[in-house]
Amino acid sequence: MNNSRVKAKSKPDDPAWWLNPLTEPQVKLAANAAGLSCTVARLRLSKFGSNLFRDHQEQPLFLQFFARFKLTMVLLKAR
Repeated sequence: MNNSRVKAKSKPDDPAWWLNPLTEPQVKLAANAAGLSCTVARLRLSKFGSNLFRDHQEQPLFLQFFARFKLTMVLLKAR
């Protein structure tokens, strides 16, 4: 019997992020335990924009219905 499963690496090259000390991501992100400074927060706000969710617009029901019949086989099977 041919066992063609891919074996995972036993030891990763880089340690997992949760094994790093907390100070490393704080240095990389220019943050500290108290949070971002006002200057850094303003800079990131201007660079990346506000952190808001966009409203999801739902398709009308008739479009949802017809979207299910995109495949020709489904249309032929319905006859």
